[in-house]
Amino acid sequence: MTRKNPVLLDRLDDQRFNDLVQLLPQLLFSRANACPNSRWAPAIVRTALAIELLLTCSMRRENLVTLELDRSIRRIGKPPQDFWVVEIEAENVKNDEPLRFTLPDPIVKLLEAYLRDWRPRLCAKPSLWLFPAAGRGCIDPRAMAHAIRNQSRKGLGVAVSTHQFRHLSGECYLLENPDALYTISQHLGHRDPNTTKIYYARPKQRQASRRYQEQVLQSRT
Repeated sequence: MTRKNPVLLDRLDDQRFNDLVQLLPQLLFSRANACPNSRWAPAIVRTALAIELLLTCSMRRENLVTLELDRSIRRIGKPPQDFWVVEIEAENVKNDEPLRFTLPDPIVKLLEAYLRDWRPRLCAKPSLWLFPAAGRGCIDPRAMAHAIRNQSRKGLGVAVSTHQFRHLSGECYLLENPDALYTISQHLGHRDPNTTKIYYARPKQRQASRRYQEQVLQSRT
């Protein structure tokens, strides 16, 4: 982990910053909806969805930009029992571990609004990519990274990279669940839990102490 990452993660101790990180996709979506006819609105919604996927699924940038509709991201079933999943095959994952995420309702609403109202304005030609380029293929990873840094700078006051959002998602969970290292290791798709311990297990004394005291008080009651 580079030196700037711990500095960024330390900012999560500020509850206001923590809240802004979690709310950033919806804040961006609301901003675009406030000016739906603006030429920049579709791109902002695209960035909002990308950040939401980074926070919810904690995927790497390469997997994010290469999501394919009806393949790696698809709807299963029929309404009202239908749901969306992200499935990334082992051969496309850095450590050769397959990944599968079921998308929660809030992100599904953002995803479906993006597909219905905003994506057609980004790419007039048919495309299988969730994030298509204006011409052919998927969006350039550098273009996606630039958009995410730009919008996070505006919304959070600090530019956050795609990989840093992966770190933030893990850290946010561990702040509330300091003893859940194995859970976040499985979520991130780490083959070796020691990898998670090295890069994500920063000292959680305050959080662990708070949970300990809550349990003590509950036992007394």
